[in-house]
Amino acid sequence: MQPTPAPAERQLSSVSPQRLATERIESRIRPLRERLTPRTAAQVEVEARRLPAELASHEEGLCLLAMTLLLQNRPGEAEPLLRQALSRNPNHARSLVNLGGLELKRGDAQAASATLTRAVRQVPEGSASSLAALTNLALALLTLGREMDAAKVVLRIYRARRDHLEPAKLVQAATTLEAMGNDGEAIEILLGVYRSVGNISLTRHLAELLERRGDFQRAAVVFRDLFAAEAKAGAGSGGR
Repeated sequence: MQPTPAPAERQLSSVSPQRLATERIESRIRPLRERLTPRTAAQVEVEARRLPAELASHEEGLCLLAMTLLLQNRPGEAEPLLRQALSRNPNHARSLVNLGGLELKRGDAQAASATLTRAVRQVPEGSASSLAALTNLALALLTLGREMDAAKVVLRIYRARRDHLEPAKLVQAATTLEAMGNDGEAIEILLGVYRSVGNISLTRHLAELLERRGDFQRAAVVFRDLFAAEAKAGAGSGGR
């Protein structure tokens, strides 16, 4: 009878060779990626170019080198590396996010929209990579004149992290959503930002929108804030 392996041994034996290889590659590349900043990009590039062939030709190694080049404003050298990484792994999230940003920066909003749409499917919702991809996707869609689609993306960003976008961009998206008949989604955004915006007209509009939809409880709260803001503005103008 064979001895029963210890839990750690049993766990190790169940891991596929491919996964072990991927984890080994990631353990070598992650420290370089974590050190990567605009200031360290040139040095990390040198180290990335010294990686063994197995690592340098892997999608993670190719993407790392491309990222060092992007941070040094060398997009022409970075793009072929990102495309090579995606030829190895079409779903490589980091390469998709970086390629989409590169395409957007050079003015190819159509290509950027397609690439970034692929990217957001590969990254965890609410992660830094997801927020970066969604932010660039919203800008690409706006550039293409697809305001409603862009507003939906902004709403998705807002739901993931409320403070990621400037209030003005959120208000713009809410205005588009309301214009397209999506009052509920517009209200969701406006309730989160109207106090920080501090615009009396916006606060009044939100209060009236809530009242029109029969949400009298929240309308009363916003009207109270409106009256307080109007009183403060009146006192301020009277004191000058």
